[in-house]
Amino acid sequence: MKIFHVFPKYSNKYQPYNKRLISSLKTSSKIEVEIVSLRGYRKDINNITFVHKDGIFNKLIIFFWGVFFLIKTDIKAFYKLRFRKKVRLYGTYRIVLKNPNSLFHFHNIHSINKNLLDLLIQRDCKFIVSLRGHDVTILPLIDLEAKNYTIKVLKHAWKIHSVCESLKNDAIALSRVDSNKINVIYRTPNLNDLYPVKNLDNIVAPINIFTVSRMHWKKCVSESFIAIKDLLDKGFDVHYHVIGDLTNGTEKEKIIYLRKKLNLEDRITLHGFVKEHDYKLILKKMHICWIPTINEGIPNTLYFFLKSGFPIIASNTDGIPEVIKHEINGLLFKPYDFLDLANKTIYLVNNSESRVSIQKQARLTVLQEENNEIKEYERLYLS
Repeated sequence: MKIFHVFPKYSNKYQPYNKRLISSLKTSSKIEVEIVSLRGYRKDINNITFVHKDGIFNKLIIFFWGVFFLIKTDIKAFYKLRFRKKVRLYGTYRIVLKNPNSLFHFHNIHSINKNLLDLLIQRDCKFIVSLRGHDVTILPLIDLEAKNYTIKVLKHAWKIHSVCESLKNDAIALSRVDSNKINVIYRTPNLNDLYPVKNLDNIVAPINIFTVSRMHWKKCVSESFIAIKDLLDKGFDVHYHVIGDLTNGTEKEKIIYLRKKLNLEDRITLHGFVKEHDYKLILKKMHICWIPTINEGIPNTLYFFLKSGFPIIASNTDGIPEVIKHEINGLLFKPYDFLDLANKTIYLVNNSESRVSIQKQARLTVLQEENNEIKEYERLYLS
């Protein structure tokens, strides 16, 4: 069976997991994998279908394919005012019409715009959507139109993929879809570049704490500065290292403002975007990992840093407690309670026996094996 993996933009530097997933799926003898990128275009890549391209030549291609499929499948539209709209729709998404017996896997619910969704429903196309925490837990609370649209997508999807049980339950509560329709497949992060942390029997000051995250308000990076301030006020010599792209204007302003407002410029280092294989250069001096997010499926970095042996203090939210077992392979703090984050850090610093035990159990954590992950995707597609 041919599976079209549809991404808003491929490849996305913030999600190297997608590239590894596609590479692994291409090794399967049971499915044929094709990649579709809805945005962006690169002339140097030939094995990806780019839906939107600029230029007169591409507009002509869209027009002629649109007319062809209009004649073939919807001849009545010739006599209606929707002719031009239909031609553009059929020409742009001709990959759907050219592959009626294939399966389309959308890795972002809202990459399916209204016209594309209507086309998928009209043509009775089989499609799968992957859940993101933002789409089923945040957006429905702040945007009624987005909520209703998400429900419509979930109800018409052939199947739904979730990276954790928590998101599955959220999707069921939101859309009332049958639980059997949602398949949980845990991700396999890149474990090839693990940085094996030494046992932290003793921590020599300064205590280096780090967070790896894209700069989005839900990640609560700027709010975690409150915990740093509290630790310093209590006499702990700490330094916070934030790794992630700072191009997000509003969140960047908030981070820079709070760092200055709290007089933490010499205690917080903003490293910016660092490629995955370059983490080691920074990780050599790190002691404790913070994941302060208020909303998450399962962070791609979580499993990586567990297997590396970092003591992790993470927010007790969404899919995280499916991986972190409190005081066994990590610590959990109350979401959005950054004084609790500071207190959990103090506990970890002051209790070397617990710290070393947590490190040991962190390395033993098993979330997903790559071979099993591919088998689960095959079952999802072929069942």
